[in-house]
Amino acid sequence: MDRQLWSRTARQLIELARSNPDNMAKLKEIAAVLSGRQELQALIVVGTLIEQATEKGYQARQDKVRADRERQARRRQQGFFDWPSTDAPASRYGFSGDYFFYKEGLLSFVGYQVGRNGLSPETRLQILDCVFHNKLPNVESPEYMDEWSSPGTPGRLQKMAESIAAFTRNAKRRTSHDLSHAIDDWECDLRYLYDEYYVGTFHFSWPPRGV
Repeated sequence: MDRQLWSRTARQLIELARSNPDNMAKLKEIAAVLSGRQELQALIVVGTLIEQATEKGYQARQDKVRADRERQARRRQQGFFDWPSTDAPASRYGFSGDYFFYKEGLLSFVGYQVGRNGLSPETRLQILDCVFHNKLPNVESPEYMDEWSSPGTPGRLQKMAESIAAFTRNAKRRTSHDLSHAIDDWECDLRYLYDEYYVGTFHFSWPPRGV
């Protein structure tokens, strides 16, 4: 507590409180001094200021929550989605959870390959750009193809990112094979998709989140 407060009169303390209407810590210090002196009338004034500050702070928090929700709703309408995580604990039982063979599916069909025997980073990114921007071949059922959405949309990016993130998580769970090169490639490619499209194209960087 500020020791200088004890040397001030009740009137001075009230004026100090009125000049700091939003400083809750200062208001409470002043109230403590007045309470110790049993300055009831002055304490009532400062108590009112504390109540007003409390209400103002609560309203500000409510306004922020409301604004955040409205912003989230607008971004959802624009196709916003949470960037998928690649975090996954290793498992002695191999693949589990969001099971997905990375050697199957559309990305493999169009030639996307990672790991020691995979493609160069430049070629992989060219393929991913092509997948994002263009109409896709019908490699599976109509239901599966619908998951890939339309070219150049947040839905297409979401499916690409979630697929690669799933490959990565599943690879991290495997202990019987060394998939470190593949994991590195997938995470680099995810970073590219995040920077190039999630942030660079759709500006989905709010709230800030990394890969």
